[in-house]
Amino acid sequence: MLVEDPGLVSKKQLFARIFGGLGGRAAEEIIFGETAMTTGAAGDLQQITQITRQMVTTFGMSEIGSRALTDPAVQSSDMVPRKLARNSMFEKLEEDIDKSVRTIIDSTYEIAKTRIRNNREAMDKLVDVLFQPGMNSEQSSQNLLIFLQKISTENQSEKQLKPKSTFSMYIQ
Repeated sequence: MLVEDPGLVSKKQLFARIFGGLGGRAAEEIIFGETAMTTGAAGDLQQITQITRQMVTTFGMSEIGSRALTDPAVQSSDMVPRKLARNSMFEKLEEDIDKSVRTIIDSTYEIAKTRIRNNREAMDKLVDVLFQPGMNSEQSSQNLLIFLQKISTENQSEKQLKPKSTFSMYIQ
């Protein structure tokens, strides 16, 4: 039996955090359009960038490999060690780190947008269920539970049919 350490975070959990952090921005873009996006996602974007950079530089969870690329003595976890950064050989490493971070975030963002597009009809129905005039909160809650159960059943049957991409396998 595997004992779980509450202090440990899996790669799947980190991807779920990134996916969740990008969900608001993706919804904003899909629903309101790219030109209507707001600054509301700024905090989420900073947080997911930090998580992703840690995955690459500290946790060894990228195509760069299973190695830490940061100096524990340096406070900021998103920096290549200063002594290495001066060496031109490590400029390539910095570029690889940035590329890996960008790939993870961009791929996860595309998955989020696809999920929103694929579930747009359900989202619109959910809004209708939640904001029906004349319904009390108990009736709205009952309708919501019925609606969510139906959606969950539909999603489970679709999930069994679709192959997963490299990044989507971490986001259920």
